[in-house]
Order: sequence, then C-alpha cells, then structure tokens
Amino acid sequence: MHHFLDRISGTTTAVFDLVQLAESQPKIAWGTLLIIPEQLSNVVHKYLKTDVRTVSLLQGAQLLLESAARCPAAAGEATGTLADSEFSLALQTVTQWSKVMGLQIIQHQTFARHLIALIGSPSVNLDVVLDTVLEVLRRSAGAFMIYEPATCR
Repeated sequence: MHHFLDRISGTTTAVFDLVQLAESQPKIAWGTLLIIPEQLSNVVHKYLKTDVRTVSLLQGAQLLLESAARCPAAAGEATGTLADSEFSLALQTVTQWSKVMGLQIIQHQTFARHLIALIGSPSVNLDVVLDTVLEVLRRSAGAFMIYEPATCR
C-alpha cells in the first residue's frame, strides 16, 4: 500500500486543495495540513527538508500562510486535535511546517507582521501564538528584524 505523500508531484495542488477546503471545512483542512509533516517524516528516509515532496509542498507556503492569517483569532487551549479552534490549528500547522519541513516564516513578511499583531491581542490563545513566534526565532536567520517595523511606527 502506497502512502498518499508518495504520490505528490511537483505542484502545489495538494496545498491549494486543502486551503480551498479550509474555507468550508476549516477543522478538517487544518487538521490534515497539521499532520503532513509527521506523515512526511514517516516516509522520507533521508534529509526531510530537501526531499522532493517537502520542496513541492513548500511551494504552496504562501497560500498556507495567507489562509492561516485569515483565520479569526480565538482563545482556547491548543491540544493538537480537531477540538481546537480553526485559529489554533492553523498556527500549529505553520509551526509544524517550520519545525519539520523548514518553512521559513520570516521570509513571508505579511504573515510575520500578522504574527506580531497577534502578540498584543487580548482575545487569542497566546500559547499557540508564542509557540509560532519562538519557532520563527529559532529557525529564521535575521528573525529579530520582524520587530523593527513595529518599533519604527
């Protein structure tokens, strides 16, 4: 039996389809996007971040981040299950894609600015936001530059 990630070609179709699904079925779509890094690590037996499947999926990173930024901010505990809010699942997905697949969040300035705005929002799950911010700081060269625009206003 072949794993579904073995069949991903060099397109962003899988990410695009899931981002489209997020508009009508957000928890299913974000839950699926959240498990992709774990599933990839089960089928890739070499350096994951340079695998053709990872590179192909990351071509849809802009779509993924734009969709995550559109999720309505929400409070609530992050459990990594479908019981989480759409907002929590989206940020957990972004964090996992960065940790496991090498998504460079800092290279997407619009999302980086969105993340900064979330830090000061009283109506969000700050734990999931801070996890994503910490991931940016750990994985991105020049990560502290995202704070510069906020302080120059």
